[in-house]
Amino acid sequence: MRTYRLGHLRGLATLIALLVLAACGGGGGGGSSGPTPLVYTGSTSPAVITATNASKLAADVVGNGDTASSILGISLESSDATRNRGSGVIDLALRLNRNIRDTLLRAGQASAAQRPVNAVIPVDETVSCDGNNGSVRSSGTLNDDSTGTLTVSFDNCLIDSVTLSGGATLRVDAVASPFPAPTDFTLSFTRLTLRGPGVSLDATGSLRAQLSLGTTETITADLVSLDNSTNKMTKTEGLKIENVYDNLEMPSFFAAKVSGKVFDQDHGYVDITTPTPLSFSTLAQLFPDSGQILLTGAGNRTIRVTALSGKLASLQLDLDGNGGVDNTATLKWIDLAGPVGADLADTDGDVMHDAWEVAHGLNKNDPTDATPDKDGDFASNLAEYQAGTDPNDVASVP
Repeated sequence: MRTYRLGHLRGLATLIALLVLAACGGGGGGGSSGPTPLVYTGSTSPAVITATNASKLAADVVGNGDTASSILGISLESSDATRNRGSGVIDLALRLNRNIRDTLLRAGQASAAQRPVNAVIPVDETVSCDGNNGSVRSSGTLNDDSTGTLTVSFDNCLIDSVTLSGGATLRVDAVASPFPAPTDFTLSFTRLTLRGPGVSLDATGSLRAQLSLGTTETITADLVSLDNSTNKMTKTEGLKIENVYDNLEMPSFFAAKVSGKVFDQDHGYVDITTPTPLSFSTLAQLFPDSGQILLTGAGNRTIRVTALSGKLASLQLDLDGNGGVDNTATLKWIDLAGPVGADLADTDGDVMHDAWEVAHGLNKNDPTDATPDKDGDFASNLAEYQAGTDPNDVASVP
């Protein structure tokens, strides 16, 4: 049996943590009456995709390295290489199952002598978190086949620099033999809290994980999340992420397919499909090396996000819904939700989008500034744009 250390479980383990304390009055709880669930109050209409909101809508789905905004996230693997990654609600969900599975494995392997006559397996385990900062407790009872319901509580639990508090109900519907590893479980929660450097996120909703012990993990999420730093809400509806690993028990790479809806408080929702699965060559990387995500809004307007590398993405915009490409922008994944992604229009037609030019001190109205070499590193401004390097830094070379 493989044991997954709690400190590496910023995903699945993290999410479970946030649930129970809130329900029990700890962390972000709301006293004896329990925590107050989040209610999405943003736009519920299809998003009207424009050059000024396309990058933000893409960031809502794939993340941008910001813990509070990463919805897609990636790997469930527990490894030092996965520390300090984005940890949005889906990223958390993907790795929470490692904590759940490890807990159930231990419980299911309890000797027959330790079990009550009625063959119910008692579970009551408390584990310290990173640096003995806070704890996580799993409690309840399981049936003899390791199905049943548990409560998992994180009490100011520190995991990878993020403190978790909250409560949830975990229902296990199916397990695999010979070890009682959960293969179908649902986590339901009223309010989760996630706090840390640059992180202040709350979430309400449910997550279902279905696992094939061969290669496949499917997460279905219906969530409302609140970024307390911006006071903005996001909602997922029937969001399904299917990860296909080389080996689910000892994975080294995987591909992902995504479908469902993601709602942005200000802009409305987009429907998500993956025309080409997203490919991750390592478990440590936050963004895919290749693949495409298609976001569709009002009037069949679309954003086609193509992974150029784990660093760069291309966004092709169809702003009139006629099936053509009105403009294309290249930018770093980590810049999707920032000022570099604020306007993907190309006013002067020099193949460098406006917000990138403004952010790097170029003129969005001058088509001749693509060819000069601003920092003297023998790479043109356009070459720097296409490579994701800095045209103002001689040490940043394509």
